[in-house]
Parts: sequence; C-alpha cells; structure tokens
Amino acid sequence: MIHEAVGHSEGYRKATDYMDGRLYGGIGAFFGFVIVATLLKFVFVSPWLNDREIYAIAMGGGVAGLVVGRLLLRAKRRGY
Repeated sequence: MIHEAVGHSEGYRKATDYMDGRLYGGIGAFFGFVIVATLLKFVFVSPWLNDREIYAIAMGGGVAGLVVGRLLLRAKRRGY
C-alpha cells in the first residue's frame, strides 16, 4: 500500500526511461535496416549496387529507424 501512495522512486523512473529508449531505438533500428535491405536487395533490384553498398545504405535505414523509434517513444510519453 505504501508503494501505491508514494509511487515509483526517481531512480526507478530514470532506469525505465533509459531502458524504454534503448528498446524503442533498437527495435526501430532493426526494422529500419531490415526494411531498407529487403527493398534494395529484392524489390528495387538495382544492377549498379553490390551487396556491400546495399547494406551500407541499409545502415542509414537503421539509423532512421532508431530516430523514428525514439520519436514514437517521445510521442507515447506525451500521450499523443
């Protein structure tokens, strides 16, 4: 009952915020990488890109996915 009246400690909230940020960013980066790599490799087949270049571009998709994941977390925290 005391926990319900007081709520979580500041350390607990900081730790959960940190882990949520890593989780959302990691999942976003994974999906961004996989989507871009799949599209470039199998859907938008380009004869002038080799596998190394495709995966380098997919890394950019991973970074974009990380940013999108973090933005989704920020929107979730604000209640949108």
